[in-house]
Amino acid sequence: MVRLDTSLYEPIIGISYFGEQGLHPGLKFSYEVPNKRIIKEKTRARYIAPSKTYYKKKVKTRSYVGNFASYIHLNNQISFLPSFTYQRKVENKYGLTRAMGIGMGLAFNYFLNPTYTVQTGELERVLLAHRTYLTIPFHLELGLNLEPLFKVNHAIALRAGTHILLNYNAAFLPIIHAEIAYQFPITW
Repeated sequence: MVRLDTSLYEPIIGISYFGEQGLHPGLKFSYEVPNKRIIKEKTRARYIAPSKTYYKKKVKTRSYVGNFASYIHLNNQISFLPSFTYQRKVENKYGLTRAMGIGMGLAFNYFLNPTYTVQTGELERVLLAHRTYLTIPFHLELGLNLEPLFKVNHAIALRAGTHILLNYNAAFLPIIHAEIAYQFPITW
């Protein structure tokens, strides 16, 4: 049986450790708004023992996610990555989830080292020197919804992804990152 979940979709807040290339520490905040949730349930006979049946359930969710991440390269730069992604998530009856998301965003890289420019033959220091890039964020996620286990509507997730910086000194530069996330809904 396939049915549309018509319950109230609560927005979900996520807090993640954002490790750019696994070495440069950072933090990420996300705000997820579920758009559509479909529940598929079926009972099937087992192949070995046809008299016994098993219950299978899948919950498919489509959502929009606003993200704000930041990481630091010590003695080099600090980066801010606001982005907006579209995500599809599938959850089974045990609470195990897998998801994939893609979107658009920006990267603001502020240089921590002194930066200079030459103006009319004189050397001048540039305060708050930075570069801005258009990015394409993409991620894959494996997670666990804690509700079936602990009756708490929270989740944990492991994410691997990339932010592709467009027009970075050449065509593009992929920024690879790993995340450990904790997610919880906002109840009004």
